[in-house]
Parts: sequence; structure tokens; C-alpha cells
Amino acid sequence: MSIATVQRQASAAEMAAEIDRRGAVIESLEAEVESLRRANRHLGDQAAANRSKIAYLTSAEQRERNAWHQRDKALKRAEEAEGKAERAYGAGFRDAMAMAASVVRNWSLPTIQTPSMWLIDKAGIEADILAIELPARNGE
Repeated sequence: MSIATVQRQASAAEMAAEIDRRGAVIESLEAEVESLRRANRHLGDQAAANRSKIAYLTSAEQRERNAWHQRDKALKRAEEAEGKAERAYGAGFRDAMAMAASVVRNWSLPTIQTPSMWLIDKAGIEADILAIELPARNGE
């Protein structure tokens, strides 16, 4: 038994239609490739922008941490200085500082100011502050 093969020649119109169809497929694939390239570039730009934002936020956080560290160091130095003064002058120094701060904080000007009233008030406050006896330094 023989197998009969039949080959049919495609007409010129059919060949042209097939070429057009394949050309359209190729064009749509090229458009899709270009679209994907644009999307990839956009994602790359976004990633670069995100890296920049992360770097900025990281440096801002580091600056904030440094500022807090500096504040902590300054507070510690102030507490140490206060402790040294208290050790040198005793508890009376702390009381004198509190009293002077209270005088300054509670000092209010008269409602009607006159030069003589101002001088009296100022002199009275200075006298109050100067009247505070500071204990002698340890060992003196």
C-alpha cells in the first residue's frame, strides 16, 4: 500500500495573508518587548529613588541619634558638675541655689513702676540673695 501525499500549492493571496498575519504578530511582540523595557526602566528608576530615600532616612536617623547622644552627654556633664559643687559646698549650696531660683522665679514687678520702687525691689532681692550663707568648702 502506498501512501499518497498531496501537496497543494498555496495561492499568492493566501501567502500574502499569512505573511501579513505573521508580520502583525511580530509587531505586537516587538511592542510588548518595548513596553516591558519601559516598565523595567521605570522600576529601576523607582529602585534608585528608594535607595536614595533609604540613605537619606538612615542619615537623618543617625543625625538624630548623634543629637540625642550629645544632649545626654551634656546632661551628664551638668549632673556631674552639680554633684561636684554639692560635694564641695554641701547640701546648703543646693538649698541656696533653689532659694535663689525661687526668688528669681517669683519676683514680679510692681503694677505701677517708679524708679524708686524698682531700686527698692532690686536692692531687696539682692540683699536676700546675698544674705544666703554658703557653707565653707570641705577642708577649708
